[in-house]
Amino acid sequence: MGLVGEVSSVAEVRLGQGRLLRQGLSKIGVFRDHEDRLHAASARCTHPGGLVRFNDTERGRDCPCHGARFDVGGAVLEHPVTARPGRLNPTSTHDDDTSTRTSPRRIVGERGNRKVMTEKNPDTPAQLSKRTWWGVLKRTVKEFNDDNLTDWAAALTYYAVLSLFPGLLLLTSLLGLLGPDATKSLVDSLNVLGPGEAKNLIVGAIENLQSSKALAGPLAVIGVVSALWSASGYLGAFMRAANSIYDTEEGRPFWKVIPL
Repeated sequence: MGLVGEVSSVAEVRLGQGRLLRQGLSKIGVFRDHEDRLHAASARCTHPGGLVRFNDTERGRDCPCHGARFDVGGAVLEHPVTARPGRLNPTSTHDDDTSTRTSPRRIVGERGNRKVMTEKNPDTPAQLSKRTWWGVLKRTVKEFNDDNLTDWAAALTYYAVLSLFPGLLLLTSLLGLLGPDATKSLVDSLNVLGPGEAKNLIVGAIENLQSSKALAGPLAVIGVVSALWSASGYLGAFMRAANSIYDTEEGRPFWKVIPL
C-alpha cells in the first residue's frame, strides 16, 4: 500500500518523490494518474466511467476505474497503477541513478496482481513526454486566461508610458537650470545629429528655459513629484499582477504598501 499524496487546505497535492501540483485557491485538490488524467481528490473521481462521492458517514470508497482510494476529507489513501505492456516498462526495480534516469516511474511494491508505481520528477524539459507537453500547454493557456494577464499587461504598459512624460519634464527643467556652457556640447550634438524640425524644437526649448531660470525650478519640482507618482503606480500594478499570477493575497499592512 503506497501513500501517493495528501490534499491540504490550500489545494496542494504532494505525490511520490515530493512532486507538488498547485491549483487555484478556488479549487480543492487535483492529482494526475499514470495516464495524465486529472482527478478531483476532494469530492469525486472524474475518470470517465467512474464516480465517487463522499458524505459524513462514508470514510472511504474505491474508485471503480483504477482503484484509487480516498478518505472523506479528500486525501489520497492509495493509488495503484496497473503496468500495461507498451505503456509502462520500467527497466529496473533498483532505486539508483541509472534506473531513475532511464524510466520516469519506479516499481515500489505490489498489491495483488497490480504493481504500485511512483513518479519521478523530470530533471530537464526534454524528459517530458508528448502527452505531458500537451497538458502543460493546455494548463498554460487556462492559467493565462484565469489570471487576466492581458489586462495586467495593458495596465503595466499604461503606467510605463505615463512615467515617460514626467521624466522628460524633469530632464528639460534640469537642462534649463544649467548654464549655457554646460549645455553647449549638447546643443552642438543636436545640431549635427538631430533631425531638422525636432532638432529646432529641442534646441529652442533648452534656450527658452535657460533664458527664464525662474520657470525651470518649479518645472523640476513638478517633474520629480510626477515621476515618483507614476513610478509608484507602476510598482503597485506590478505587485497586484504578481499576486494574481501566484494566487496569493497581499499580506503586508497598508502602511507598508501605500508608500510604494
